[in-house]
Amino acid sequence: MKRKGRGQRKGCVCSSITGCSRALSDTENEKARAKRQMDTVTELQRTISDLNERLAKHDAALLEEKNLRRKLEREQERTKDDQTHAQGALAKLQQKYDVLKEECRRKDSQISKLEKKLEDKEVMMADCLRELKEQHKTRVTELEEKLAEIKRKNLK
Repeated sequence: MKRKGRGQRKGCVCSSITGCSRALSDTENEKARAKRQMDTVTELQRTISDLNERLAKHDAALLEEKNLRRKLEREQERTKDDQTHAQGALAKLQQKYDVLKEECRRKDSQISKLEKKLEDKEVMMADCLRELKEQHKTRVTELEEKLAEIKRKNLK
């Protein structure tokens, strides 16, 4: 009886052609579904690979931009320091310029006063020289007259 039971089982599973067809159809459907899923997985892997490549390129570009930005920030900081130093030096030079300008103004004023004094002295000296010449001329005339008088007295 055991044999008969086994046979009957076999007979039940594949008892009809439609049952086998259905099983084959289901198997084919499962294979097709599995193939579609594998194709989808393959396509997704390609997409992931492509996106990873793009990401790597963009990461490299981003890193380069970050490095460039840091470099520019350091350069900007150096430039700012140089500008601050230059402004300090300019302020010192401006102070020095202002001091020298004031000193030049005072010296110009002093020179003008001295030139005025010199002109006054030249005028005074010219007057004195003229006066001395007149005194000398007068004195020479007086002496000549005295000499002439003495000569006359001596001749008499």
